[in-house]
Amino acid sequence: MGKYFGTDGARGVANQELTPDFALAMGRALVAFLREQTGCNSVGGSSAGEADSAAIGDKAGDLAGGVAGIADPSRLRILIGMDTRLSGGMLSAALAAGICSAGADVWMGGVLPTAALSFLTERGKFSAGAMISASHNPSEYNGIKIVDASGYKLTVEAEDRLEAHIDAVLEGNGAAPPQGHEVGRMINWDLALGIYKEHLLNAADISLQGYNIVLDCANGAAAQVAPEVFSELGANLILTASVPDGLNINRNCGSTNVERLSAITVATGSHIALAFDGDADRLLVCSSSGAVLDGDQIMAIIADHLKEQNDLPGDTVVATVMSNSGLEDFCARRSIRVVRTGVGDRHVMHEMVASGYGLGGEQSGHIIIREFANTGDGILTALILLKALRAYGMDTRAALSDWQTFPQYNTHVTVPEDPDGAVNAAVKRALATAPPVLDLIAEMKTRPGIARILVRPSGTEPIVRIMVEGREEATVRAAAEELRAALEAVRDKRE
Repeated sequence: MGKYFGTDGARGVANQELTPDFALAMGRALVAFLREQTGCNSVGGSSAGEADSAAIGDKAGDLAGGVAGIADPSRLRILIGMDTRLSGGMLSAALAAGICSAGADVWMGGVLPTAALSFLTERGKFSAGAMISASHNPSEYNGIKIVDASGYKLTVEAEDRLEAHIDAVLEGNGAAPPQGHEVGRMINWDLALGIYKEHLLNAADISLQGYNIVLDCANGAAAQVAPEVFSELGANLILTASVPDGLNINRNCGSTNVERLSAITVATGSHIALAFDGDADRLLVCSSSGAVLDGDQIMAIIADHLKEQNDLPGDTVVATVMSNSGLEDFCARRSIRVVRTGVGDRHVMHEMVASGYGLGGEQSGHIIIREFANTGDGILTALILLKALRAYGMDTRAALSDWQTFPQYNTHVTVPEDPDGAVNAAVKRALATAPPVLDLIAEMKTRPGIARILVRPSGTEPIVRIMVEGREEATVRAAAEELRAALEAVRDKRE
């Protein structure tokens, strides 16, 4: 984890840790970083005159040509999207001001899912994209994450270089800003969400006529586009958490709060329910009986479907060390291999790209289907899942008839908040790698019934996460609590 960037961009409480001043500095730094990467030094307003949004292709296939037609393609162009948080407008305006003040153009996409920003950045041949979102976190938080020209999240190495440019700007050592007519222009791109919607409809290629589906949009970025997509495919929709007000994003709703959704699904007699998070890059599912399907089970159903269609590259699914061993068992019975990576969809995507795999994701519901996306896309994943489930009449129990979940117990140890994020990260690493903790883990792995143990610092919160998996629930719970006590003892001794 870097000085500013965690596992999913720079994140913090809006106007406290994540301020407009910081967003402004990041905008200027991003332009300097991109010039360093691309060698593009062109500055100044576009000679194309005022932007005509109608000239920007209204179909995904026209996208690259439409965008390039508005401005000189040799100039830097950066797309900004945001979720529905109250602070999104403030931070996107500050980020855009920083970018324009450094001589690059900004396209304001408005409220977009993170996957839409990734798709539009790549298809529109933008120099980079910036998403203003704190994903599943409460509304008082916000974040800024950057994708490259291909729509991929920046590598850790690239983020380190961007951080150096941010430091230079904050210390007053950034490049001299352009003057007058050399500043960048800001373009409001009203068609962005519609182009992404068409992409989803083309990828789905299914009819949902006759199916009753509950959508929980987390009062976030999916609130407009998801209901439109599923309605146009013929589904009978029951909507919840679909009226964002800037403050209610992720509040008792979405993929991190599915208990209420289970009750709604059963009460309405719906076939299935789909829950997204604030920026719609996650998906969790409730069956008609109210049972919750996590990302592992969603991947299992999709992998089985793609394998039957001879459309699963390498007959392989990429998962993380957090995925349940039940995924491996389910896939093995279908001659599908599971490859594990470190935690975070960035690691999953890196393995998918490096090895040519097409399906991967996390237990939390971040799932990547590379045929259609370069990052987790909750809405797209839902559409492909429903395509797979139609063969079972939307009966998830039938699709997972031989699935067995290994008991898995998760807990954590808190680390005192520290104004210096680097110190906080160092403390978390020290706790996770303390000799008494490592010795206990080694001893536990010899115990009967313990399959896997994972202790890791969180990349987004001041905690150290603990996961123990095995055959018996009581055994794994006891082991996890024993580990937690050991970490707390080390933490308290440090204090």
